[in-house]
Amino acid sequence: MHCFDWYLPILKGHSDQYEENYKVCAEKFNAAKWLTDTSYGIARNGITSKAKETCDALMRCEYEKENTKAFECYSKTAPEQSVILNTIGNNATDLNKQLIAELALIDFDLDVCQTTAERVYKEDSADSFEELNACLENDNWSQPTTTVSN
Repeated sequence: MHCFDWYLPILKGHSDQYEENYKVCAEKFNAAKWLTDTSYGIARNGITSKAKETCDALMRCEYEKENTKAFECYSKTAPEQSVILNTIGNNATDLNKQLIAELALIDFDLDVCQTTAERVYKEDSADSFEELNACLENDNWSQPTTTVSN
């Protein structure tokens, strides 16, 4: 029983440290993702504003009382606004690709962080299990003067 009394708290310490490390990874990288996504807010607001201006320019044609004036308004306004909408679409595509790439790097870093936490846990707990087994096999086991550090 003295072996279990000595090593179970050590093994629990490894497990607790692993959970803490894993949690820190998740919190750190969730914050990074939020900050990265938020950093594109100004660009999104600019695109949204330009899209509203474009739609408003076309909607003004609706208020013409005579059909000929409305058609004339649309024929003059639509091509110009179409170019603007096309630019909006291209800019949105570029921004989205940039954002997706930045988020992918964050996901990669998160995976590295979590893999490292898991590797440390596995190595530390494996060493402790080996020591526990050695203790169980040795009737003359004496309590170590040092412990496995995290």
